[in-house]
Amino acid sequence: IYNFAATPVLSAATAVAHVLLLFLFWRADQAGFFDMVAFDSPGAQLRYESTRAAAETGDPMARLQTISFLWAGGARHEARKQLDDFLKDFPTSAEAQLQLAIMAGDGSRQVNKKAYDAAGQALALGLRGVDQIALARQIRALYHLERGQGVEAEVELNAAFIPTAAYDPEDITPIRRAELHRLRSQAYRRQGRYEDAYAEIDVTLQLARRFALESVVRECVEEKELIEKHAGRSMSEPTKRMT
Repeated sequence: IYNFAATPVLSAATAVAHVLLLFLFWRADQAGFFDMVAFDSPGAQLRYESTRAAAETGDPMARLQTISFLWAGGARHEARKQLDDFLKDFPTSAEAQLQLAIMAGDGSRQVNKKAYDAAGQALALGLRGVDQIALARQIRALYHLERGQGVEAEVELNAAFIPTAAYDPEDITPIRRAELHRLRSQAYRRQGRYEDAYAEIDVTLQLARRFALESVVRECVEEKELIEKHAGRSMSEPTKRMT
């Protein structure tokens, strides 16, 4: 494309134009100009369109569901923009704070301080959905586990299993309940409580087998091996228990 020896002026101008064009494309991408929502099925697209139509009437929950659709579908710039607008309108929305916690990591598996704080704010504001409360606790527990803080993680996870008048841990979806048990096993392991860790991962394994969660079963087997490695010994099967 460039021949500076033969056409120095034209080549230089072309190079500058290309750099400018690339910069403009980058800015457009950062602004979400190329955002598009991807759908797993025609049914999912219909649900999105229906939800978006309800959101345009001002329905707060429909607005939040639309944001969730956008984020899950890959239109993340637009999802952030709409969530920012929603929080301006409803700054005390617990559900919006949880959505902020989900989006704060930009898809990363790591939990940053912003996500941790937003999950805490969601709980403080009175988050109501059982699975949503469990997710908020999970996010906060992960934050502590990633920093080697087993005691703090255990506090969050124990709270996820304490029933109240409006919250029954048995109503948590099986895969999330199994994940909470798995994380609590890790919290015990971080504290050097290997018997407790082994017993807790056995609870996870029972749940995973009951609900045919094959990927979780594999993770449990690996976690058991890791616990034994940290303990420096082979551990006998604990007494079966369920929480």
